[in-house]
Amino acid sequence: MPNPNAAAHSGDAIPLRGKVFQFETTALQLDHCAVSNIALTLREDGSWFANFVVTQNPGLVPNEVRPIAERFVRNRFYLKFQPLALAPNPPDVPRLGEPQPFVLEVAPFWVEKGKTRSIQLGAQQFPAAREYFESIRRVQVEFRYE
Repeated sequence: MPNPNAAAHSGDAIPLRGKVFQFETTALQLDHCAVSNIALTLREDGSWFANFVVTQNPGLVPNEVRPIAERFVRNRFYLKFQPLALAPNPPDVPRLGEPQPFVLEVAPFWVEKGKTRSIQLGAQQFPAAREYFESIRRVQVEFRYE
């Protein structure tokens, strides 16, 4: 006779739907600092994960400006993920743009000179990600450093 409580213990949980955004651009580079291999996962419960690689390397800049880049012992990196949603427009109205319903901001972090780091951010809850999950079609990345 089947156990009516078996499903609760068998690991038959309903999987969450997710959207993975991988970026066509190989790297975002500003001077001697770069972010590459960027991927962002949004799940329908509002959680999100990010993976990327960061580099601080004076060798990335032309020789004539390399002495300036060599002076930095470390740089502080800032990253923001900006999901873009499909706006509901009437059929006879052209799309004017894609709304940005929220911003996922990564806590600033340091990268030492000549170092490359692989960053993996675990599940972080963001209520707006749950609210807009169905309408999100693309994600932009904003990168800067100090």
